Parts: sequence; structure tokens; C-alpha cells
Amino acid sequence: MAAFAFSSMLIPFSFFYAGLRHLDPTRTIVTSCLEPVFTILIAATFLGEHLGRWQIIGIVLVLAATVVVQAPTSTSVISTKTPVSV
Repeated sequence: MAAFAFSSMLIPFSFFYAGLRHLDPTRTIVTSCLEPVFTILIAATFLGEHLGRWQIIGIVLVLAATVVVQAPTSTSVISTKTPVSV
């Protein structure tokens, strides 16, 4: 039982939290929201759980929000040149 707890809980969460240290707070929160998505997908894949319409909609919304937040933002470049009079 201890080996199962070690391999299924401690190791994956250690990697998960180690990866989160490299993200800023906003991206960390959104990335943490992916955990239930993958739990649902793994349960459907390996345990044969049925995915309902609302679950699929929720998965799509969470994935879309993750993509939007993780996308690089465009920064406006402010010119430091002074205008030249003619």
C-alpha cells in the first residue's frame, strides 16, 4: 500500500509542483485547473467512464482558457525618439 501511495501521489505531485515554480502566479492558477481535466480524460480512457455533455463543455472551456492565458501578450513599443522639426 505504501508503494502505491508513493508512486501514485508523491512522485507525480512533486513533479507537478516543481514545474509550477517556473510559472508566474496567473499562469500557475490556470495550469492548476488542468488537473481535473486530465483526471476526467484518464478515467474515461482507462476506466471506461462515460463523458457527459457538460463534462466535455467544461473540458473545452478550461483548455481554451489555458491557451488564452498562456499565449504571449503583445507589448506596445513606445518610441523614445524625439520628433524632428523641419
